[in-house]
Amino acid sequence: MVRSFILSDVQRLAIKDYLRKRPNAMSPQIRQIRLRAKKLDFAVMKSDVELLRRLADLKVPKGRKALDVKASFEVKHTQSESVKSTFIARG
Repeated sequence: MVRSFILSDVQRLAIKDYLRKRPNAMSPQIRQIRLRAKKLDFAVMKSDVELLRRLADLKVPKGRKALDVKASFEVKHTQSESVKSTFIARG
């Protein structure tokens, strides 16, 4: 099974079958997919696919210790100065 955010396996097969046979009448399923596809911004989709590919390819070590994962942030107060803090993820 192929995972996709865009098409299910059934939709993918239906489109391939339609494009191969090119019948005179378009099925409601293909018509619905075609109408949705007309509204898509393919340049943004290509960019999103590249971002997802880069995210999937990140090398993240498994079995990290809780102290290895830290995030810094600021707590902003309306009346006084910001206070720097550190968040330590504990699993």
